[in-house]
Amino acid sequence: MKCSEEDCIADFIIRKETRLKYPGACSLEFQSVMDIFTTILLKWDCKTKTSTGVGILGTVRAFFAADEEQGRKTLHRHWQIWIEEMDQSLRNAIFDNDPDTKKQARKKFLEIVDNNINASYGPQLYVKHNCVDGNNQDTTIVDTPENIFEENKPDCFREARHKDLCNVIKGNVMFCQSCNKTISTADIINQSLQKWKDTCLPNMRAQDNRPDTKLPLSKERLDMAAYLHSYHMNEGCALEYDPFWGNKNIRDILLKNRFEEHSANHAGSCFKKGCECRFLFPYMSSSHTYIHEDRGDNNNNKTIRHCLNGSTNDVYPFMVILKRPMGCQFLNSHNNAISEVFNFNTNIQIGDTSQVFYSTLYTCKSTQVEDKENQVHIGRAVIKRMKRLLEETQLSENSESTTEPSFGEGLSRVLSGLNAATTRYVVSSTLAHLIISNNGSRFHCSHPMSNLLVTQMEASLEGQNTMVRIRTSKIPGAGVNCWQDCLADDYIHRPIITEFEDICFYQMTSLYKKEYKKPKTNSLDTYEFNESHPGHAFSRLLKLKITTIPRISLPPDKLCPIEELELNEIESTVQSHDKREMYAKMALVMFYPFRTLNDLKLHDSYWKLFNKQRLCHNQKKNTKFWAKGFEILQNIEDRLNIQKNLKRARDPITITTINIQPTETIKSKNNYTNMTQIADILDMEKQLRLVLY
Repeated sequence: MKCSEEDCIADFIIRKETRLKYPGACSLEFQSVMDIFTTILLKWDCKTKTSTGVGILGTVRAFFAADEEQGRKTLHRHWQIWIEEMDQSLRNAIFDNDPDTKKQARKKFLEIVDNNINASYGPQLYVKHNCVDGNNQDTTIVDTPENIFEENKPDCFREARHKDLCNVIKGNVMFCQSCNKTISTADIINQSLQKWKDTCLPNMRAQDNRPDTKLPLSKERLDMAAYLHSYHMNEGCALEYDPFWGNKNIRDILLKNRFEEHSANHAGSCFKKGCECRFLFPYMSSSHTYIHEDRGDNNNNKTIRHCLNGSTNDVYPFMVILKRPMGCQFLNSHNNAISEVFNFNTNIQIGDTSQVFYSTLYTCKSTQVEDKENQVHIGRAVIKRMKRLLEETQLSENSESTTEPSFGEGLSRVLSGLNAATTRYVVSSTLAHLIISNNGSRFHCSHPMSNLLVTQMEASLEGQNTMVRIRTSKIPGAGVNCWQDCLADDYIHRPIITEFEDICFYQMTSLYKKEYKKPKTNSLDTYEFNESHPGHAFSRLLKLKITTIPRISLPPDKLCPIEELELNEIESTVQSHDKREMYAKMALVMFYPFRTLNDLKLHDSYWKLFNKQRLCHNQKKNTKFWAKGFEILQNIEDRLNIQKNLKRARDPITITTINIQPTETIKSKNNYTNMTQIADILDMEKQLRLVLY
């Protein structure tokens, strides 16, 4: 770390060139880091698909992740992680109708948040401030930022989020209570580093002889100090003994400043959705973590959550405001353990159901718009140039002469077609290597998936035509036999043994799969289908070693909102009768054991059977209806309710201030009108006309 600035710059350049020269090695390194994070920090066994203990975030139940590439051709991963300590019952209790239950739930919820998410530099932030008091006397104050500085009004923070006004504020969101001098978070960080520098190198002559410790540090030296943190600190493999660079307080500040500090001038990606930072930086400081509810004007953000037990409660969009000391207004929410082990940026978010819904959509989004941008610009420039040359050539020719197809026009059309075809699936070499290593996908799930074809099951029970796969199997000495392969038949004609009598369609899909018989193969975990199964002689059930998560294939409107079931009404009304019957039918097909359609009815009614099971479940009695099924139905209801009434919570600054300089709708990155999408080869003539303008 005591090298010259030239060496720091050379190190930066070498790492950059190496990263671009060996994309496969970068991909392998990224995969190795993610494996360490999964198995060591999360404590998740990727082979058995189970948790091995309490990890840094808690006891993991499941996760979903998606890989993406950044502009620097480096990889990053978006994670969604579910932990046992913060289960659905705890989240529901946050808005419980009972005040005591709600209070205790929120207390436990916030304790978990504080254990996992941090938005502070910690006690290392200790400032040495040169101040002028009321008597114009120069004084030096050494204290925490909270005791020296005061925050500006929320309007200043709103302006600091603005694309243009942030250049006026320049991060100065605080001022000294004595001299009224404005100060930025960057100033506080540098003052803290200077205070620690004076402690480690108390002699001014010693400081003058150490140009490597000159503050503020250069970008390249800060980068080096950050990525070497885990090697130099915490019993790393290359411990640093220098009094300055070996001081953990200093290195912790530098680590967070490099990877977690949001720029006061923001970045281009901050303004993808408007003229204000979409990440809401800077935040105002907070002495504690709390839940901020956005009730809206006149309480118009209220959403009534209907439950299968007949109860309702009022739910509001909310966001978690983290404990954020003074000087940390631009600091990203992160996890200390992850930052110190891996030395990279982490961004951990938690909030209401709408935040989870948004996160799911964001994680699964297509990245092709960004990935193909450079290639699109180059292709369009070539097409535009060739088209212009063709136009100029045609104008110079005699207007009476017959125009014949030219080589240039043909080449232009070919290039247009190639541009349209090759920009549909564009990835960098780094991401391409990663996708190949992950069996052709950039997504990662904690559990394997299976398919629950509810529509097919309903059609089979009612004797309707269904789409099936016709298989052919050889029978020794009897030729070839054709039989229909259908998932609905697998459940209806499941083995007639005790183990399968009370198992529902969802459970069997999750725990078993069909395998096709092979000569001289036998297993203790296989079960023969009933003889009524079309392929009982050629297939059987195999018990899975790893439970799968069924993907429910269900047409829209088959499960109506719970509100429309009128659960508190004993008798069905004209409006609710058909909806009750259809809802009950779908629920019973998924979570109630049956072999025929009549098994799903009580007195010729689906609803009477389902409602009887529901009431027993509400009374904590054992039911033939799978108990977990009620929870899944409630999750489906909550998801549909959020999708229909989705409202993101506004933070306190947005609620209490206004944007004094709103701008027009952000223009597309594409400068060509009506060219946001690449046309198909059949539309090339139209595209050539558009691109000319």
